[in-house]
Amino acid sequence: MFKNYLTFQIAQSFDRSCQSAELEGNTREKLIQSSRKMLEHFAKSLSAKDAGGEYKELLLAVLCLNDCTDLLKEHEIRIFELDGRIEVLSRRLEQLCASAFAAAEKSVRVGPMPLAS
Repeated sequence: MFKNYLTFQIAQSFDRSCQSAELEGNTREKLIQSSRKMLEHFAKSLSAKDAGGEYKELLLAVLCLNDCTDLLKEHEIRIFELDGRIEVLSRRLEQLCASAFAAAEKSVRVGPMPLAS
């Protein structure tokens, strides 16, 4: 199995819920597009070669999920199935993002720069 399997399963479930949501045309398309991008970036983070790449992809996944949240709030759409998953998925992605950031920061840190003479 790969790391973050449960979070990936929640992300897939959220994406399926977005696809089956009965919304007006343009709103539905935007929601599906954002959820797809979120899932794609999250999947890319799982195969990132380094902590910096993982952080970048996780951050993009969080931003796409935020787009979904903003879209639902903007149109005052309340779908129980989506609301619960957004909350859980948002927290899990933000935690993973913070961990990846800490790992990336640790791998980039170097000792103090010598002063020019």
